[in-house]
Amino acid sequence: MSVGDPAVETSALHCVNHPSVETVVRCSRCEKPICPKCMIATPVGMRCRECANLRRPPMYEVHGAYLWRAIGLALLLTLPGGFAFALLAGTFGRSIFLAAILYLAAGAAIAEALSWAANRKRGPRLQALSVATVIVATQLGPLIALVVSRRLSANVIELVLTAVACAIAWTRLR
Repeated sequence: MSVGDPAVETSALHCVNHPSVETVVRCSRCEKPICPKCMIATPVGMRCRECANLRRPPMYEVHGAYLWRAIGLALLLTLPGGFAFALLAGTFGRSIFLAAILYLAAGAAIAEALSWAANRKRGPRLQALSVATVIVATQLGPLIALVVSRRLSANVIELVLTAVACAIAWTRLR
């Protein structure tokens, strides 16, 4: 039989994961019919999710000793670093420009330090740790004032700059 022969019938295949979707593509390994939502492009053709063997790159897997090193450095950065940050912020006085540079540099420096402690790894765990470290280190003065005097002394500009520093730390570890 040839390709143009009317005796050859082409039946519509339905995706294994989405039975309502018709498809003509099969996994290049297991031959399951897969739709465009299920396709993973590999060097050897389209594959289903199971055969593509998707896993995170090792750069984003932070476990064990590297995570503990990053947590230890985060604790070290929050207390002494927070006091140093408060002293530097106090010396800049009312200059919003210099304060913005200080906050942005703190966000970037904390993210880089945590990445260094975790052997240059990245990922959601380090992102969350960096955001918490930035918040505590930059807001240590108001946090201590809240505990001691039971009064919140929040400066809106400082809170906005802290949020921007958190965003910088988050994106540097993405």
